[in-house]
Amino acid sequence: MVTPLEKPLEKVASNFGVKSGEYLIPETIIIPTGKFMMGSELGEEIPKEEQPQHPVSLKEFEIGCLEVTNAQYGEFIKATSYKNEKWTENFANGTENFPATTVSWQDAEAYCKWLSEITKKNYRLPTEAEWEYAAGGAQGVQYSWGNPWKPKLANVGGEQKSTTYVGSFSANAFGLYDMTGNVWEWCLDFYDPEFYQKSTENNPQNTKEEKSKIQRGGAWNSPEKYARIKFRSRNSPDSRVLTTGFRVVIAP
Repeated sequence: MVTPLEKPLEKVASNFGVKSGEYLIPETIIIPTGKFMMGSELGEEIPKEEQPQHPVSLKEFEIGCLEVTNAQYGEFIKATSYKNEKWTENFANGTENFPATTVSWQDAEAYCKWLSEITKKNYRLPTEAEWEYAAGGAQGVQYSWGNPWKPKLANVGGEQKSTTYVGSFSANAFGLYDMTGNVWEWCLDFYDPEFYQKSTENNPQNTKEEKSKIQRGGAWNSPEKYARIKFRSRNSPDSRVLTTGFRVVIAP
């Protein structure tokens, strides 16, 4: 749900966002307060870092319907003169509505800070728990479309050979696109393989500083195992790779 800013917002279908003055703002959907079982049940092929499965309760929050696009991220680069040479080198005309990639966790945080300043709202990355709940944890499914593995229902498994337009495939139960595949998505949390053993139930977030940050959802080339909603990936917060992007949250 998009809330009015100081100036009326105008949907811009060709650029997958809403216009606020001169800037293109990611459209968001409200995810209601809820409770779900985070993590995976015991199983021979389930990584220990996904265990134990545990109850999590979350406050209502808003999350981007789509991954942040090159058009949206490019406005941030232009407005602030922010330096991300790798993104600039890899951006090509005609990919404005593809997910912004070669964006580090630090770059994504800088974008959220800028978005917060121009909208007077509290934008940030989703926590790991928020991401899993919104992706399909609320429904208890393995992939954004449900079960079982059907790679033709998303840009996943390497069939498309690269990223695709955001929203090219069907939305999940909450109306969110590309929660499985297209690009890995940064989360707010630091990565700790044992975090589930000590996580709190209400609005958990791992703030203890570690070497890596959480990534979720798999990318266009991810196989079945790594594309699962509950799979916990990670990378260095300064890494800029072609298979990683992000989506935003408006904090409750």
